[in-house]
Amino acid sequence: SRFDNLEDALTASIAEKFADTGSALKKLKAAARLDKDAVGRDEKFNSAEKEFVEKANELSDLARLTAEASSRSNPHQQEAIRSAANKLDLLTDQVSGAARVVYADPSNVAAGEHFDHTCEEWTHQVEDLTALVDDTTDAYAFVCRVEKGILRDHDAAGNAMEDGKPHLLLPAAAAIARRAHRILMVTKREAENSEDKVFVAALESGFNNLNRSINPMITAAKSYAGNPSSNHHQQAFLNANQDLLKGVAEIKEALRPKMPPPPEEFPPPPVDEFATLSIRRPEVPEPPQEPKVPSRPPTPDIIADDEADPQIQEAARETRER
Repeated sequence: SRFDNLEDALTASIAEKFADTGSALKKLKAAARLDKDAVGRDEKFNSAEKEFVEKANELSDLARLTAEASSRSNPHQQEAIRSAANKLDLLTDQVSGAARVVYADPSNVAAGEHFDHTCEEWTHQVEDLTALVDDTTDAYAFVCRVEKGILRDHDAAGNAMEDGKPHLLLPAAAAIARRAHRILMVTKREAENSEDKVFVAALESGFNNLNRSINPMITAAKSYAGNPSSNHHQQAFLNANQDLLKGVAEIKEALRPKMPPPPEEFPPPPVDEFATLSIRRPEVPEPPQEPKVPSRPPTPDIIADDEADPQIQEAARETRER
């Protein structure tokens, strides 16, 4: 549905846009402290400042959109995200202003300290905003999206080793570590919000395995960058990153939506009472019979009697003949 597509697009944007919130600030800090006689100093600073402001605005705008559009955010979360985004906007202006002061006079120690302090505040604020925004996502969909990013960074690291460009390996390893950290935070949230002991145990196992794999991966990346000709260091990095991916896969599997268990065997259907119902024809009493009219007693035979009255004899014959 269109709503599901919006949720998917938001999750993908959150996973990707918030994946690297520090690189633009790092460039701005370096550009602000360039020597005054450095070649292309103005262009570098202006470009770094523009990139930083655009990145910061992108993050705050996406956060506000997430607060409005995510089906998982409640009014309290929405207000917290809006407030954090507004605060980030204010700090972005402060960082930009402090950077210009340092750029105008890189030797000004007080200005440099104020700039560093403002950058730290901005970094903490963007971390808080990232956590708030991540909390609005579906954990499983989010981990799937972040995992795709880790795989892309893993491929980039592999290409850097194949091309003999160790300086490209460290940024890829740092990106992997940042993404893994976000998965850890979401995993922690899900474990804290669940009372299912089996589910929590599975999340904790994945959390511990992923957490243990991050530092060895970074260490292996640095070792390889320091000695890129060593096959041992190259393989050590690949092995460490595979361990990290296993931790991600374990968490993803724990978060995977579970299908409801199949229903138990259906009970036998109820007995159809009508199938065994027999209908007997009601006994109808026989209609009462009309009382029989007693038959007239037979007319006795008329015996000829010479002495009988002839008229009586004649009447008797007529009656008999009827």
